[in-house]
Amino acid sequence: TRVDRIWDGTSEIQRHIISRALLRPHGG
Repeated sequence: TRVDRIWDGTSEIQRHIISRALLRPHGG
């Protein structure tokens, strides 16, 4: 489905955003 394709693309972006958000408080 389209949602699956969109989620696949957003998942990678979300991972990057989440990783930055998690590293930010640690001073990374």
